[in-house]
Amino acid sequence: MSQVQVYRCFLPLAALAQAEGDHKQAIRLYQESLAGIAGIEGNGDLWSDYLLHLADLAEAMGQHELTARLLGAVEAVDTSGYRLKPDDSDEYNHLADAARMHLGAVAFDAAWTQGRTSPFEAVIEEAVSTLEGVLRVDDQPLSA
Repeated sequence: MSQVQVYRCFLPLAALAQAEGDHKQAIRLYQESLAGIAGIEGNGDLWSDYLLHLADLAEAMGQHELTARLLGAVEAVDTSGYRLKPDDSDEYNHLADAARMHLGAVAFDAAWTQGRTSPFEAVIEEAVSTLEGVLRVDDQPLSA
């Protein structure tokens, strides 16, 4: 099975787990799909999908600054010759509006610019690590 095929198998499953509220499983599947697309040249459409899905998960988990960085990375892919599909553009705009509302324009723009200028792989690794950390914290019992 090619790397692209691996990616195409895991990403929809990750999106389904996310839609069902199983954030842990979504992160695991996003990690699996990352292994399938890491290092693939010329597949900007795959990177945009991946980054946009992660941004959606970050926003769902209340990680607004991370959402902005991921959206900046989506924009970097988008300007490299790969355009978001209309439905994806709508989702991008929705996520950007939500993150900007929570962060304010200045903080959103700073995080977006950081994502825009960072390598995709670095932004993704940070996102997965951050989201895993949020889930570990959420799993901890409250101390008395």
